[in-house]
Amino acid sequence: MVREDVPVRSPVDVVRPVTVRDLPAEDHWPGTQTRYEVKADGWRAVAGVLEEHRPVLYSRQGGDLGAMAPEVLDELHNLPVGTVLDGELCAVVGDRLDFTALARRRGRDRRRWPPIVYLVVDCLAITGTDLRPRPLQERLDRLGEVLRPPPSVIQPVPATTSRTEALAWYEELRPHGCLRTTAVSHRACWSGLSNAFVGCSALCPVRTVGGHGASVLLQ
Repeated sequence: MVREDVPVRSPVDVVRPVTVRDLPAEDHWPGTQTRYEVKADGWRAVAGVLEEHRPVLYSRQGGDLGAMAPEVLDELHNLPVGTVLDGELCAVVGDRLDFTALARRRGRDRRRWPPIVYLVVDCLAITGTDLRPRPLQERLDRLGEVLRPPPSVIQPVPATTSRTEALAWYEELRPHGCLRTTAVSHRACWSGLSNAFVGCSALCPVRTVGGHGASVLLQ
């Protein structure tokens, strides 16, 4: 593989939230639907497949998470070189996602490791193509083309275009480790993020995602 097959590499910016008042309506963004996503209680992580099919997984602060999530690295081997994903690394304990249990993955005793899942919210790049300037719907379509069908440790985040269903998720899934609901325009690109994403937290403020956040290194 040539270097041009990996169009997105260090640093990779991830989207960060600021506060707004209400979860937007289904027609909030003119000419397009609103997409509502579950925001799981986990660690934000960027996954990538570099040259020679070398998989990498980094936290939003730039820490290497690969050693504590070998299952994710194994699944990344099945994706095309140049793929870059944005998602949430979550620990599964019983019927819920457990944020604190993820820390056990840092220990050497794998018998204490909880199962994990990597919930993907965005596809930032694919072989030879930086998808960040493209509308979200196109990025999601490309994501659907490369992800393996379930069961897989790498899965797309649950999403709906129904605000009623999204609000129901907000109430019903909180005991299972899904603490927020995120909304995004299907036309959202990585330019103009200040009014493209919003999310409702467990404490009931609603947050809109804008600007660029922490840099994650793909080396």
